[in-house]
Amino acid sequence: MLNVGDVIKVSLGLVDSLHATVKWKKDEMVGVEFHTALDLAIVDYFAAYCGMVA
Repeated sequence: MLNVGDVIKVSLGLVDSLHATVKWKKDEMVGVEFHTALDLAIVDYFAAYCGMVA
């Protein structure tokens, strides 16, 4: 179970795993802040893949 403040590694498939900190949690969902900026092309790809932008 993840908690706010936890540092995790996120695997996005297209790029190496990235470290992120859990910033919020609601039920089974969490929001994270990546420790390094994501390239805009990666953000665009996942926004199109998911069909929404958070």
